Amino acid sequence: MEIPGQERIAGYRIIRRLGAGSHSELYLGHADEADANGGAAVIVKVFHPSTDQDLIGDQVSVLTRAAPGSFARLVDLATQPGGVVVLVVERLTGPALPAVLEGRTRIAPGEAVTVLAPVVVALASLHALGFAHTTLSRATVRFQADGRPYVTGLGGLRRLPGFGGRHGQDAAEPGDGASRFDLIRADYARLALLMRGVFDTLHQTDAAARRAEALVAWFEMTATAVPFQPSLDELERRLFAWSPAAAVSLTESATPAPPVPARVDAVAAGSAPQRPGGPPMGAPATVAGAAAGRSSLVLRLGSALERSPLRLAADRVRVLAAARRGPLIVLACVATAATVLALTLMPPSPPAPAAQVPSGRSDEAAPVPSEPGPQRVVSSGEADAPASTGAIAGDDPVRAARALLAGRIGCLAAASVTCLDAFDQAGSAILEADTHAIDTGSSQPDASFTAGDVGELREHSGDLAIVALQRTASKGGDSEPASLLLVKGEAGWRLRQVFD
Repeated sequence: MEIPGQERIAGYRIIRRLGAGSHSELYLGHADEADANGGAAVIVKVFHPSTDQDLIGDQVSVLTRAAPGSFARLVDLATQPGGVVVLVVERLTGPALPAVLEGRTRIAPGEAVTVLAPVVVALASLHALGFAHTTLSRATVRFQADGRPYVTGLGGLRRLPGFGGRHGQDAAEPGDGASRFDLIRADYARLALLMRGVFDTLHQTDAAARRAEALVAWFEMTATAVPFQPSLDELERRLFAWSPAAAVSLTESATPAPPVPARVDAVAAGSAPQRPGGPPMGAPATVAGAAAGRSSLVLRLGSALERSPLRLAADRVRVLAAARRGPLIVLACVATAATVLALTLMPPSPPAPAAQVPSGRSDEAAPVPSEPGPQRVVSSGEADAPASTGAIAGDDPVRAARALLAGRIGCLAAASVTCLDAFDQAGSAILEADTHAIDTGSSQPDASFTAGDVGELREHSGDLAIVALQRTASKGGDSEPASLLLVKGEAGWRLRQVFD
């Protein structure tokens, strides 16, 4: 949309055009000194004339009714000639979350809480108002200059079907409940990816990183639990129990140092030998995939191991070994040289005699039975098993999704529940639906997805990934987009959930 020769929009002086989206164009504007905004720079959002009025109304509703501090403040609302709607919102002068994480080597647990807690509150507020945020990601979190994070990307709002009242606790309309909870589950999955992206930048030698893994594992389990129970309020409480909030530094210079582990009390701090490009030798590995029900046991065990005499003794051995590494390397080189010299001077062994082949059999074909016996039929899935196994255990979620969907279809066709363990995640919603379909002989709506339906990678963070799917309807040939959530464990990728 062009604004030819127009220096003001809705009474705000336009400085420059910032960009355009599918529904609107953004301009950097400036208010007059006498305005309520105090003459500060603002964002002027001009909607296209063809934009659905309900979409505009949804954004206004969120900006005026959501929890304070969740979204940029709505400064003004105006209608231009021709019915063009203009929103004037607070300008966020800080960077987006991906830029902060890429510019920082590590962040402290308190900073992670300050980043994530407002996002949790914002998402809970959206659900309470009857909306889902279909584009929530690290890219839609932007900071104000003071380090306060806000959620953006309101163009991805989608109304929750069957929403009946405050906090979304009213019963859904018939036939709409599943769709509503599917949208909320999808929001939870996107939030879990965002959490993992933030937690990946923690100091991995810090005990808080291990507790963070248990926290996000618990939230992922609640997102796929059947029946579904909202858990954002509990997630916020657990975040603050995990660590007190701390101010977020938007630059690398103020990165706080990680706490010193308790086990270095017996060894001088900083004396532990270093592996090139890695953490100190003997640093505890991050506990991955901790189950929510056993998180407290894992934490108590980790704390006990930190103080155990065996761990202290192991650290002393590593330090002593590092001090003697030089002489050991010299001795190893001498031994290697002596071995090479001995092999060079030793006469070669005479060649082994060729294997004797019974006469009359060297050129004969193997006998073929006159009547075929029972033979094992190898399915196409078994023939491609090495390639599928490699894709499932690999690092490419898109290839893994194709292999997993192909294997899952074979399991459903064979009506084998045990076969599904190699493709569906244990305890997941998709495994429960597939098992029910096999037990009852009914059809599974998501069983129509094939490897050919897999599209591009939408999100990938740690052991979670979301891959696009293109559902082809049975009637009319229309296509309906969907998403596939995958989780990677020790055995490779597994299917967790299909959602719209």
